Amino acid sequence: MPPRHHFPEITEMQARAIFEAAANVILMGKKVSPEIMIPLVGHVKELAHQSAIVRRVAAEVMAEKKVKFKYLVGTMIEVPRGALTADEIATVAEFFSFGTNDLTQTTLGVSRDDAARFLTPYVKEYEIYAKDPFEAIREIAQRRVDCLIGLPSQVLSIARQKEASEIPPGQIKGVLLSPDACMKSPNVSAAVSNELRRIWNCPVFHHYGTTEMGFGGGVECQACSGYHLREADLYFEIIAPDSGQTIPQGELGEIIVTTLTRKGMPLVRYRTGHRARFLTEPCQCGTMLRRMGKVKAMKRG
Repeated sequence: MPPRHHFPEITEMQARAIFEAAANVILMGKKVSPEIMIPLVGHVKELAHQSAIVRRVAAEVMAEKKVKFKYLVGTMIEVPRGALTADEIATVAEFFSFGTNDLTQTTLGVSRDDAARFLTPYVKEYEIYAKDPFEAIREIAQRRVDCLIGLPSQVLSIARQKEASEIPPGQIKGVLLSPDACMKSPNVSAAVSNELRRIWNCPVFHHYGTTEMGFGGGVECQACSGYHLREADLYFEIIAPDSGQTIPQGELGEIIVTTLTRKGMPLVRYRTGHRARFLTEPCQCGTMLRRMGKVKAMKRG
């Protein structure tokens, strides 16, 4: 894709189409707030250049249509330099989205389209990337690993392999399952948890987080009655999805998160698209850490 600043008419055309559509919808009596996302930004000046075009077009459309509307201009962090200079880009961007697939590909220099041709020898011959699941099972047994952390599908796959019989009974003392943020549901299936408890006869804990949060947001304790939040690094809020305003403790709303210690790819009131409520009653484990209840994916549209 050529640099967008070489062809400003593309940005102008796309922005005009979005804003004119928004104006027409507003004139029909409906509420709409467009969000314009500039892709492939690696430098704050790129976004500033494109943002200026978008804002000029927005002003023109509002004047032509004789209507006012709110809008945001942001970017997708999907190239390594964009991630490393996100603190600078944030001075111009009004929101971030994260292109984790593209960011992975551009960081590693690997394309999903042709990776299958060389990933097998990378794993089996050169050991550049992680070993295959069968070798991982043997290492679990040989190294006496007693705690497993991973995606539900990955951990369940390990547990169900015939090689898992090499893991002595009672070796696995606990499992922490962390659903991927791209899943339709941010919660672990009860069926998966129950199957792992049956196979290994150990406690299974659930973790809540998103790819953008890094090490994640919250984890269950022995009481298994909500997620204790990692508030030393993340600040959580629950808001009303429509207004964006914070709501009283205990009420159900959308989860938003702000990173407190991160320089690269910081999040400021990042809307997760998940809903939950803060639990106000004390946890049986006795900790003072704030808890969040069961998380659900929000319906869009």
